[in-house]
Amino acid sequence: MTTAAFVPAKAFGRAKSRLSAVLGEAERARLARACFSRVIEALSASGRFEAIFVGTDGDEVESLARALGCDVLRDPSPPRAFSEIVDAALDAIAARGFDRALVVMADLPEASAGSFEPIFDAGGDVVLVPDAEGLGTSALLVPLPRRFDTAFGHHDSGARNERAARGAGCAVTRAHVPTLARDVDGPLDLVGRDALYVEGPRET
Repeated sequence: MTTAAFVPAKAFGRAKSRLSAVLGEAERARLARACFSRVIEALSASGRFEAIFVGTDGDEVESLARALGCDVLRDPSPPRAFSEIVDAALDAIAARGFDRALVVMADLPEASAGSFEPIFDAGGDVVLVPDAEGLGTSALLVPLPRRFDTAFGHHDSGARNERAARGAGCAVTRAHVPTLARDVDGPLDLVGRDALYVEGPRET
């Protein structure tokens, strides 16, 4: 069974706008780049994926992704909802012959190579990794071709993704992975984490 990873990442200069009260544009871009690099390096180091795809609208993201050995899928134009971008990418990955794909958010500063083992050990057609609040989706392993529309972009995407997958007849398992649960969305997410944005991936 061939497995791809897919990481959606907007242009670094437009990322993390909710941190604008505490970080300037250049700092936000640097943070987004560091988190993205960590996720990609963790995926690569895991040895679990035949290919890593990055979906983006940013030239700098594309350049870094290619330097890190990823394939790049440019976001559809005109702009679409986040879930539609993810679904279009999953369809493109399926067209290349992959049997399943893991969608992973780009802002997971604690991701390591070992973070992905619980996902593949979980079983089920679909494996959902919820965020720290239990509402959003940090990662989602899905069979290909795609059987349902994802719900990324909604604050309660976890429940929506699970409901859609079950409605499509998929067996769904939730895998709670602390190193993938904590993202960086608001100022409080930065507390005590300065070192995470300059270090490489760490094993768990």
